[in-house]
Amino acid sequence: MGNKKRNIISIILVVLMGLVIVSMVKTQKMARYEKLGLSEYEKGNNKQAINYFSKGIEYDPKDASLYNNRGLAYYNLEQYDKAIADYTKAIEIKPDFADAYYNRGLAYFRKGSSYNLEPRKKAISDFTKAIELRPDFVDAYYNRALAYTEQIHYHHKYKTIPPKFPSEDMDNYNKALLDYYKVLDLDPSYILAYQGMGNLFYRHGDWDLATKAYNKALNHKDEILRKVGEEGLAGVYNSRGRNYLAAGKLKEAISDFTKAIEYYKKGANKEVGLSKNVTNALAHRTIAAWELGKWEDTIKYADETIKVKESNPKRYGKATFYYFTKGRCYYKLGKYDEAILNLEKALSEPKYGMDAEARLWLGRVYKKKGDKRKAKEKIEEALELYNKKIEEADEYSLHKVYLKRGLCYLELDEFDKAISDFKETIKRRVFADKTGNHTNYYLDAHKYIGIAYMRAGNRDKAEEYFKKTIELAKERGFEEVIKAVSYTHLRAHETSLHLVC
Repeated sequence: MGNKKRNIISIILVVLMGLVIVSMVKTQKMARYEKLGLSEYEKGNNKQAINYFSKGIEYDPKDASLYNNRGLAYYNLEQYDKAIADYTKAIEIKPDFADAYYNRGLAYFRKGSSYNLEPRKKAISDFTKAIELRPDFVDAYYNRALAYTEQIHYHHKYKTIPPKFPSEDMDNYNKALLDYYKVLDLDPSYILAYQGMGNLFYRHGDWDLATKAYNKALNHKDEILRKVGEEGLAGVYNSRGRNYLAAGKLKEAISDFTKAIEYYKKGANKEVGLSKNVTNALAHRTIAAWELGKWEDTIKYADETIKVKESNPKRYGKATFYYFTKGRCYYKLGKYDEAILNLEKALSEPKYGMDAEARLWLGRVYKKKGDKRKAKEKIEEALELYNKKIEEADEYSLHKVYLKRGLCYLELDEFDKAISDFKETIKRRVFADKTGNHTNYYLDAHKYIGIAYMRAGNRDKAEEYFKKTIELAKERGFEEVIKAVSYTHLRAHETSLHLVC
């Protein structure tokens, strides 16, 4: 009996020892795969890192760190849904995992956009939870501030009469500002907080304050590079460039966008390519060159944008607008065949909103080429489309459509109708007169009324509106508009003098 009992105990001990050995082997293999995964992750080999982390999870499916780390690799590959799923699993296993909440917040932030704010709101919730778990989590404060910042925009204030920021915007503005101050309180060397403040001031329409904040950040470029790399530094230049563009400082904007593009290229992820954010810098640089009247530069920048977009349309979007822009530039340069080619290319993608405007510009091109029949046909097609747009437009966008329909009437020499439409734009000053905008429709409406009167032979009324346009442009610091209108004003005088003679 004693021998039998000892044999049973021995068997149990052998089994337990076997289980311990199996557990140790599993733990060792899990640790090995985690170490290999981290090594590949640090080298930027995210796909290989995922393979190793996945093997580690097979050996220990209850290890929260493995899910969190695999989520980081998915995040770097811009596979945000998979990253979120892994972070969520890590949180289920370890509910007080502050880093997993923070990382999931970053993934939600990247999933969102200015047109899809819900993921950004989820990001705020996750950053808040991370801060609750770790009250000194400086990165969580910073990124929560960015998420609050993204909820507001100076365009929002033009949705009411008179213009006023919604209370929700102002609430987010104040929360963001408090978080940026908290970041600097926790870590005075956290230079990116100044970029964040710049973004906040930009979105509130405070261009000068924004510029000062961006300048403060860019005085520490090396620190930014160390913390967030070339892509992060590109983002600071891109942000300041966008602020310069809104403020009408077009040359400065082009300089910053060019630097941003250079750093985006230097910081390209070898597994996923150029950051999608590069298209923002490329697009805005093209717009700034157009606003400056630098037609050849605009074509060059548009071509660079087209090259990136057409390398991967699913990732970077369609190039339609940039063919439209090139067409307008070729018209300005008197290269009408090239203009037609590019405008027709823009029309090949009607869902991108170039349908009416491209036809209007084609009409102008054919007019210059002396093909009156084709010019009339295209402008009337544009006019018909704008008639429909006016029926469908809300009060927030009517000022734009009236101005563009007015341009159709202007090209058809129907001056009374053109002037009537331009005056409809002027009536909607609350929407049309935006100081931070690529096009000031209120100012343009005055200019085009002057041109309409000039073409109709009414010198006095033309001069009245040209003077008013120059006055408005001076108030807003639109130097290029002042030059262009002054030239048109001079031509009006010369035309009148010639007619008198």
